[in-house]
Amino acid sequence: MTAASAFSASQVSSLADLRSASRWRDPRSSLLLKVLGIGLDDPRFARYKQALWQGDPLADEVAAWIHANKGGWQLFQQALEQGVDSLASVPAPFRAFFDHIERRPHWVDDDLMRRGAHAVLRSGLIGTTALGSVSLMIGYAADAAVKPLAMTGNLSGGAKKRLSETSRWTIDCALSETLPRDSEGFRSTVRVRMMHAFIRGSLAQRPDWRADDWGAPIQQLDMMATQLEFSTIFMAGCAAQGLVYSHAEREAIMHYYRYICWLMGVDEDLQPRTFREGLEAAAIIMATSDMQPDADSAALTRGLFGASRDIMAEQQGAEWFKAFMGYRAAALSRLMLSDRVADRMEVPPARSRLPLLAGSALIFAADRLLGLAPATRAWRDRLGRQMFQQALKPENFGFIPTISGRAVVKDSVAVSGSAA
Repeated sequence: MTAASAFSASQVSSLADLRSASRWRDPRSSLLLKVLGIGLDDPRFARYKQALWQGDPLADEVAAWIHANKGGWQLFQQALEQGVDSLASVPAPFRAFFDHIERRPHWVDDDLMRRGAHAVLRSGLIGTTALGSVSLMIGYAADAAVKPLAMTGNLSGGAKKRLSETSRWTIDCALSETLPRDSEGFRSTVRVRMMHAFIRGSLAQRPDWRADDWGAPIQQLDMMATQLEFSTIFMAGCAAQGLVYSHAEREAIMHYYRYICWLMGVDEDLQPRTFREGLEAAAIIMATSDMQPDADSAALTRGLFGASRDIMAEQQGAEWFKAFMGYRAAALSRLMLSDRVADRMEVPPARSRLPLLAGSALIFAADRLLGLAPATRAWRDRLGRQMFQQALKPENFGFIPTISGRAVVKDSVAVSGSAA
C-alpha cells in the first residue's frame, strides 16, 4: 500500500471523522485573527485540518514504482533530465506525473517570476539570515512538524548537509528565474518533491509514526507551511532587519514561490496567492497550532546554529564581523519567536536587541536612499545578489535520496541537485 492510498482524502468521509492531532488544536480567537478580519467559522480552518491527512498522490505513486523496480531511480533521473519520452517504455505513474508538472498553470506570469527571483536575490545577507534565523526556526518550533526530520536523519550532525542542500535548491531556483522545464531550478524542485515522497512512504510504514497525533508524514499542511516560510515569513524576517519590500516586490515574491511550491506538490486550493493571503494563512496556522518545542526542536536548533558558525568560519572577513552576525542571528530568532520559545529551543543568548534594532534602522535608511536613483539601485541590487549567492554557496554533495544516511532507492547514483 502506497502513502497515497494510506492517507488519501477518500478515507476521510467528513471532517467530523478526523481525529484530533497534536498538530491541531481547536481554533481560538486572537488579536491577529481579529485584525485580519478572520472569523472562527472561516472555511479555511476546516480545509487546513483536512490537509493534515493528505499527501501527494502523483509523487507517491512514482516513489512506489521506483521502490518496486530495480533501476527505477535512474529511469526517473533520465525522464527528468531528458524528458519522459526518452524512455523506451514509460511507466504509467511517470506519465501521469510528468504530464502534470510539464503543463505550466495558466496563472504563471513570467515577468512576476523574474521580479520575484530578483527581489529574493537582492536581499543579500539580510535574506540569508531571515531564512536561517526566522523561516527555518519557526518550522523547528513546532514539535510535531519536525518529526519527519527527527525520524529520518541525524538531527544535529547532518545540519551542514541539510543547509547546503537547501541552499542549492534556493540558488538553483533564483538563478533559473522563471523555472523553465530545462532549468536547474525546475529539476531541483522536482527532486525535492520526490525526496518528500520517499520519506512519506517510508514513515507511513513505521509503527512508531503516530498518524492520529501527527497526521500524514509531510502532508499538505506542512507543504503549504513551507511555502509560507520561504515567502511571507521570509519577508517578515527581512522587514525585522530593515529590508522592507515594496508592495510590488512582495506580490512578485509570493507569485514566484507560488509556482515553485505548486511544482513541489502543494495543492493549488491551499496556496496563498498574495502577501495578504499569506499573512492570513499564517494566522490560521498559528491559531490552530501549539508552539511547543521539544528535544528534537532543540537538537535541530543546535545543529543549525553550529553549522552556521562553521560555514561563517570558512568565509573571508574580519572575526568581529562574523561574531556580530552570529549575535544578530540569535537576536533575530529571539525577537521573532519570543524568549520563552527561544529558550526552549536553546537559541544562543542575545541579551540586548539594540545591535539588531540599530542595524535595522541603518539598513532601512540605506535601502531607501540607494533605491532613489537607477544607478545606485542597480549597484545595491548587484551587491545584494553577490552576497546572497556567496552566503548560500553550497557544497556539492550530489543528490542521493537518503533516510538516516542510507539510500532509500536501489542503485542510487549521485547527481547534481538538492533536497530541502
